[in-house]
Amino acid sequence: MSTSPARLFAAIVSHEGAAAVIHGPSGAGKSAVLANLERRAAAAGWRTHRASRDATERYVPYAAVRALFDPAPALLDVATRPIAETALSLYWHCAGLARQRPIALFVDDAQWADRASLKVLAQLARRTRNLPLLLVLATRPPEDDADPDVPAVFGALPGVESVCLQARAA
Repeated sequence: MSTSPARLFAAIVSHEGAAAVIHGPSGAGKSAVLANLERRAAAAGWRTHRASRDATERYVPYAAVRALFDPAPALLDVATRPIAETALSLYWHCAGLARQRPIALFVDDAQWADRASLKVLAQLARRTRNLPLLLVLATRPPEDDADPDVPAVFGALPGVESVCLQARAA
């Protein structure tokens, strides 16, 4: 479902749950939109968590999810746990936090996130409407077959918004 950042700003103001993927080429302004969303969420009283990924940890299970929380919840201590179990545990962890105040999770450069984290975040994205939980990933298109196609994976999930940014004119 294609949308604009304005829809996400509205979710912040009304304390609604939402999930979105902001995608576009390098230099399109994805990180700036993510930072603006984070500032607005914090100003509206949301608890915010942000992780910026780089290629060095793309093969470390749950590295992206761990980076969102400091300290990381104990549920991420067992890398051999089934992904579905970890996803459910993370949902309940976020639900507990959201009962105290709305929570917003931002992942920049999600194209470099590890696959385990992407699978867990995809499961969480399916359930954001049940909570005051905002999940936003910013990503580039995949450069090769080794890169996950984050917009395709998350865009196929019901209720996940898609914000497509175009390259800025030079």
